[in-house]
Amino acid sequence: MPHDPRWESFVIFLKEMGERPEGTMLRRINKRLPYSQKNCRWG
Repeated sequence: MPHDPRWESFVIFLKEMGERPEGTMLRRINKRLPYSQKNCRWG
């Protein structure tokens, strides 16, 4: 699955998305776009 190459660093991913809230999963807002801060949310 395509993703923001900066997210290969967990430190950057964590800084951008924060810790996973209990009971949620990382979800893409638009499934045609890659995983990135602007296209993902916890839900």
